[in-house]
Amino acid sequence: MIVTAQPSLQALQIGVLVQNQIDTQTIHDFCRQINPKIKVHAITQANFSADVLKGKQLDVLILDDEVKNIEANDLIAELKVRYTALSIIVLTRKSDRKRAVEAMKSGATDYIFKRDLNRDIFEKSLKFCFEKSIHNKELKQRNVLIEALFEQSNDALFLSDANFNLIEFNRELEVFFDTTLRSRNNLLDLTKKPQFEQLHKLLSQDEQLLNAEFSFEKNDKRSYYSISVKDILLPELGARKLGTIYDVTARKLAQKEQLRSEKLQLTARMARIMAHEVRNPLTNISLSLDFVSDLLKDDEEGQMYVEIMERNTSRINTMIDDLLQSSKPFELSYQNFKVTDLVNGALVQTNDRRELLDIALETNIADGAFEFFEDLEKLKLVLINLITNALEAVQGCENPKLTLEVTNTTEALILVLIDNGKGMSDDVSEHLFDAFFSARKGGMGLGMTTVKNVVEGHDGKIVVKSQEHVGTEFIIKLPILNHSHSSI
Repeated sequence: MIVTAQPSLQALQIGVLVQNQIDTQTIHDFCRQINPKIKVHAITQANFSADVLKGKQLDVLILDDEVKNIEANDLIAELKVRYTALSIIVLTRKSDRKRAVEAMKSGATDYIFKRDLNRDIFEKSLKFCFEKSIHNKELKQRNVLIEALFEQSNDALFLSDANFNLIEFNRELEVFFDTTLRSRNNLLDLTKKPQFEQLHKLLSQDEQLLNAEFSFEKNDKRSYYSISVKDILLPELGARKLGTIYDVTARKLAQKEQLRSEKLQLTARMARIMAHEVRNPLTNISLSLDFVSDLLKDDEEGQMYVEIMERNTSRINTMIDDLLQSSKPFELSYQNFKVTDLVNGALVQTNDRRELLDIALETNIADGAFEFFEDLEKLKLVLINLITNALEAVQGCENPKLTLEVTNTTEALILVLIDNGKGMSDDVSEHLFDAFFSARKGGMGLGMTTVKNVVEGHDGKIVVKSQEHVGTEFIIKLPILNHSHSSI
């Protein structure tokens, strides 16, 4: 709450612009009787101008609406625009109530009929103007403070009408929409772009919003926001909406990283339990199968069942290996290698399946001879995992195709894998690298976790862009300079 020092009547500066000199003297006498320290300034038509009023710093102007060559209502309207805190008391004829009403509509604070002018009526009008002046000054202070808070806020703020037509907004809202805004721009129209689909749905709801979260792609990164919209009723202005959009990306990423860390810890505990509780009896089963295999070496049907059991015990062992690999720290083995060594090494291990499924492949390597100093085998594993997933994504699609592009700058090696498969929803894309999350039936949800661990272990970044029924794009950026050769 803003507290303004409360001046007394004695501090008032009053200007008097009337037709009759007698009225000027009368008002002067009234002021002296009310408080001798009130300062009265007689203003004549000859020396009158709006700048004169400003120079005298008047609080109240007593204006006769019959002063020659002055259109009182036009003057009142002009003065209220230039000096919002100035109070104006209009002296008018008692017989012409219509003129008094018109003066009030133009912005006059009060009016007095000349025939009723006496000390008591004048004092009441003066006190009313005095209180109105204080209120106006407080209101002006509040407006200045609100405007400052509005402009200095790090959040995007807006005031709109009931239909989301903008009335006021700050610079941060323009930054959010990445455009220059004007009053009357409609928020619902601004959010019709595909990236603002979630926000458009929220705003289209016929209800108030409180910390409703949404996200969209911004600068090749997913940004997270929270919006609150409150319906307010302003005197004389009607229903309005006051909204705030907060950037919660840092908080969301911290929460996701914490959840990911907890899942990896859980993975490690499960891996230890499985290694201890499963592998010991599995070893006994494998040894027993060797013995049974010798006993049934001449039994063709028996050997078939032994092979089935051996394949499944081997599968269980592989699953345990995958689980251990995804959760435990591992050392990066650095070596110099050409980009073609990385790409060809991954393609060799995936070409049989790709050719069997008759899936086209297009490769574009900008500089295959370019040498890179990182862990070749770990990065090869990353590409194998991504290509394998892409092959599964394009199965059953018309004209299935993979595109692998490799470029390099002075700062990074960039690998891009694109497929025209079934794509993923935003929810699947968001959780794709989480441990135990898999959109594939029967998947353990550890392959993509390993991919992310390896990329980040090389101080790199991996980004996924996907659209359902269109396809998926993976972008990996691996820094060339300033490597941190440490364990993942």
